[in-house]
Amino acid sequence: MEIERFINRETDTIAFARADGFVAGGNITIAYKPLDEHWIYASFDLYRPVTIPIEARLEQLLLFSEFYVKPGLLLKQSHVYQDVMTRVFAMRHKRKMTELREERAKVFSLFVGSGHYDETMVSLENSSVFNPFLDPELITMASASGGEVSQFYTKYSASIFSFYRVPAGENKGKFYVVINYLPCPYTENKQSYLDDLYIESNPACICPTDVPVDCLAALAHFQFGRLMRLEDLKKEALRGDYPLFIDFLHYLSCPFARKDYPDLEEVFLDFAGCGHPMIEQEVLELARVNGWRKLLKASGKS
Repeated sequence: MEIERFINRETDTIAFARADGFVAGGNITIAYKPLDEHWIYASFDLYRPVTIPIEARLEQLLLFSEFYVKPGLLLKQSHVYQDVMTRVFAMRHKRKMTELREERAKVFSLFVGSGHYDETMVSLENSSVFNPFLDPELITMASASGGEVSQFYTKYSASIFSFYRVPAGENKGKFYVVINYLPCPYTENKQSYLDDLYIESNPACICPTDVPVDCLAALAHFQFGRLMRLEDLKKEALRGDYPLFIDFLHYLSCPFARKDYPDLEEVFLDFAGCGHPMIEQEVLELARVNGWRKLLKASGKS
């Protein structure tokens, strides 16, 4: 009778292990298929089932645990640094953006949109506290500190999920999602999860496949109407969308974007002679202010 409850009739799998005790509840179930001796399957308790295949070897199961089980359980046990974990759990209400300190860590960011500088951030913070895939214990809180960023840990991988704001005129702001994570090797079946999000018109579908699944689920849970990468904004701006060009400029001012685009003159060369007068004028002014000779020459103003 006990094993009967663990049998999933739809997938023909039998569970033999379960990890629970994560922040905000949830669990990860490890199962096998009786006729498949080469693979076991990890199922996440998300708002839709996500199952990741793992080679049926102990070292692979332990590696999976390093990405999805150990970080989440340590997060639940304590919100301070522990020697067994190479991540720094920062104090709350800290203004500076906290990042994972491992060399393998990556950053993925998206433009959320514009809004009231304070009210929109408070709304995002409130929604985050009730997001079942985020630790409700904030790392830092922009509305409390007066800073630019509010940050949370995700509940399985302990990735850092941030909302970042940039001032844009009186009481206005531009808002971004920033995900700081360790690239996860378990990409099998994750693409089908992203495909499902695409079919549902959920913009979280544009995330890379190496982003941990709890990050994807946390982002999808917000049900944003539109999310744009920096390259998406640039593409639309090159088509002559002046408001999105301004959004592109704000995006480039963010520290997480500048790391990937250290040479701003090269970024704007594509806009020289783009055929859109207002954008060309903005680019020309940037070239003059910064002394970008190559861009001035490309704009015919050298």
